[in-house]
Amino acid sequence: MPSFRFFIFIFIFMTQQVFASTNGGWVSSGGEIFKNAKNPWFVKNTKDVYYCVQFSSAEFSIDESRAVDLIHQSLTYWKEQFSNNTSIVVVDPIVTSEKVELNTQNFIYNKTCSLTEDIIFKFGYKNLNQDEIEYLGAPNKYLGVTIRKSYDEINLKGTGVVYISGDLGSQAYVKSSADTIDKAWQFPKLLQYVIIHELGHIFGIPHTGSGLMSEVFLDQLLIRKSAALFVREPISPFIKSYEQFQICDNSVLIPKGSQAFVSSFFNIKSADDCIKLEREQNKKEFKIYTRKKTENDSDWKQIGTLFVDQTELVDFSLKPAVLLQLSDKQTVFKSMGSSFLVGPVFQNYKVDGHINLGTSLKPYSVQIDFSPDSFVIYGNYNNQIRQVLTYGNPFLYSLLNPF
Repeated sequence: MPSFRFFIFIFIFMTQQVFASTNGGWVSSGGEIFKNAKNPWFVKNTKDVYYCVQFSSAEFSIDESRAVDLIHQSLTYWKEQFSNNTSIVVVDPIVTSEKVELNTQNFIYNKTCSLTEDIIFKFGYKNLNQDEIEYLGAPNKYLGVTIRKSYDEINLKGTGVVYISGDLGSQAYVKSSADTIDKAWQFPKLLQYVIIHELGHIFGIPHTGSGLMSEVFLDQLLIRKSAALFVREPISPFIKSYEQFQICDNSVLIPKGSQAFVSSFFNIKSADDCIKLEREQNKKEFKIYTRKKTENDSDWKQIGTLFVDQTELVDFSLKPAVLLQLSDKQTVFKSMGSSFLVGPVFQNYKVDGHINLGTSLKPYSVQIDFSPDSFVIYGNYNNQIRQVLTYGNPFLYSLLNPF
């Protein structure tokens, strides 16, 4: 019998502060009661969200048009993460008549700020007003910070600003250590991570876990070797499991054990070959490809297929990524006899499956462990059940096994 576990966590977190004080002063963590302070800014009754960008070119090593494009890409990232049509296994243990769906709105970019927009992205100190400067105290202690300025408790809608520190000039972000890189925004992907993180807060995701939305993620982002890793590797999923990846490069940037496979299990003769798994759209199967390291992406050749047996669910656990706190004033959701609703949930599960390789009609039984942090296949190799393929978030592995 498969075991199902469902954990509900009441998430609490402070406003994003990237570089925390380490001068020996008082610091705290605790159970502050936030009520609706961590709610998503927009729920199903909001159809259109307007945003604009204020950009101080002198403070950034990237131009405004590229920054605007990164906002669009980051919104697309979250839309994909919140969508329901990419799940390998769809199990909903929460039986309610109401669901909190996120990022369903049309996000409309105003080229000129009217200051009535729902979200104003402020790139650089020059764009902060005096109230915002006083609220933040020292803005350059933040790589990015999301500030909700108003909240309609009836319609459950927030408005506010996202501030991004520049990487040039006297108000550039403060380096947390000698190993923090300078002029980080010349690498657009690093800036995109900051935007993704802050948009996550707008969508109601608090600081959680050890990855993209962790409290110290942005602090770690610009450490030299971590930054090189983030620039090179694809952006990892946050809620969904991996649906496409390849294992090829044994660079020193990849921590040992985070990306590996047993070549002989897949009938791959050379240990120097690469492997790629790619999910077939709307199907519970992955095509398996291989090529030599010296070859190009056009040279991938299919060698088999990994099939996911949904009916053979071995283990399944869920925890919410978002909780929506409801007040007595709200009119958007029906009363459920509860003060909160559950939003999107992290997907972590193990499932039985099988692999067909080449022309062999004999399937190889396997077990697949899916999570937003890793994709692991277990199989019978040399009469032992062991990991035959591991694709993990290399950043998380680097925390356990430092470079």
